[in-house]
Amino acid sequence: VFFALTASFGFRLRKGDVTAAFLQGESTELERNVLCEPVKELADNLNLKPWQVVRLRKAVCGLTNAPRRWWQHVAATTPSLGWTECIEPCFWKMLGPDGTVQGLCMVHVDDFLISLPDGTAAQQTLQALKQQYTWGSWEEKEFVMCGVNVKQEYRNGRYGRILIDQQAYCNDIDEVPVPPRSYDSQPLTEGQKKKTQLKGLFGSLQWVASQSSPMIHCLLYTSDAADEGLGVDLG
Repeated sequence: VFFALTASFGFRLRKGDVTAAFLQGESTELERNVLCEPVKELADNLNLKPWQVVRLRKAVCGLTNAPRRWWQHVAATTPSLGWTECIEPCFWKMLGPDGTVQGLCMVHVDDFLISLPDGTAAQQTLQALKQQYTWGSWEEKEFVMCGVNVKQEYRNGRYGRILIDQQAYCNDIDEVPVPPRSYDSQPLTEGQKKKTQLKGLFGSLQWVASQSSPMIHCLLYTSDAADEGLGVDLG
């Protein structure tokens, strides 16, 4: 939906990566009064005694609440800059004085997708957002987003359609060889490692299906289907 609207409006697409996003979330852990035993490196750095502990000030990487604290910060920041939630909690639009859409913004963890028209007002909107966080790279025209290659066309002075593919991602998916099985065969018994590999493979294929190849959801992977030549070219 985001890409379709961006292309329809003729907006310029950009991708921004927030540096250490979870460390830029809300500083709200003090109210919980969480005490922690520091790791050796931290204890040495702070010259702590063996019986001393530290108090957690912010959500940190590795704790389950860190992503939520980061999200709460983003959800509060975007409306304060004039963005309005659109369709999903991770999707916002910027409206002009006349009520027309002047920009789109979408967030996936620490990656921002911003689409804006060229012009002074759009630059001010972008700069206002950039000032809120510490950023890493900014990319446009062609970039990779969550394993999906994104490319925006520019023709006759206008930003046009957006093409997506996962060719490189699919090339990195390794096959997991398994012995031939029939419908009434017993479950795979080649050990936990093989099962883990298969789960990883299915997870990778699920990501491809949900992001760029929905036709995979419609395929029935059975020995009969293979015999009949039913399949999908992930390339």
